[in-house]
Amino acid sequence: MKRIFSILFVIIIYYNGKSQVADSTSFYKNFDEYVNLKNTLLSYGVLFKEQYISSKTNHVYFDENRFRKGSINYRDQFYPNIDIKYDIIHDKVIIKTNQDIAPTVKTSLKYVLKNELIKYFYINDIKFINTKTKGFLRVLEENKHISLLKKHKKHKKQKEKNYRVHFIFKEYISYYLNYKNEYFPIDSKKDFFKIFPDFKKEINKFYSKNKELRKKNLEKFTITLCNTLDEMLTHKSEL
Repeated sequence: MKRIFSILFVIIIYYNGKSQVADSTSFYKNFDEYVNLKNTLLSYGVLFKEQYISSKTNHVYFDENRFRKGSINYRDQFYPNIDIKYDIIHDKVIIKTNQDIAPTVKTSLKYVLKNELIKYFYINDIKFINTKTKGFLRVLEENKHISLLKKHKKHKKQKEKNYRVHFIFKEYISYYLNYKNEYFPIDSKKDFFKIFPDFKKEINKFYSKNKELRKKNLEKFTITLCNTLDEMLTHKSEL
């Protein structure tokens, strides 16, 4: 709040110096031109404040502890080339806007966007979709019938050292399959059996044939299995 009053104070000084006769209508028109975000609807959120002391390797965010270039669909509008980061403890998206509030005054504001107004967003070329029921999920593979998604989540653990409290953040990964507009958690062969009971034989065969891949790279194994299942579903639908 103090920051907002400071910004207003600077702008008032600027316009008073510029013209003593400017009426209130022209002042607010010019104020809107300077303060308004390039993408106005992106300001529809809560001003962001960091909650935890963090470092390069210990933080609450997806991948890196910094803003990165991305894009977002927010309030049914697409915004490219924005500064964005994703808090995977609270499942929140934060953006940073750089603004000229007067010809010689620059500032940046950080907003926590409202989850229910986000359809999807990208961090670099990594896509996340809003599933509503499971929060934001990363898209690994999109096919005709099924899609494979990945949940990035961190949990915090409180530590105390020299009478000072700090938090350690640890990431956990889980996978979901989107089939017929439902999100199914997948953690084992049995989960695939439940979703695709008609393909038990084929799933068993895939597991037996790709044991080494499963040990070396579980994610690649799961992606390949999903692609195989999608091909079988396509073939079945064409019969």
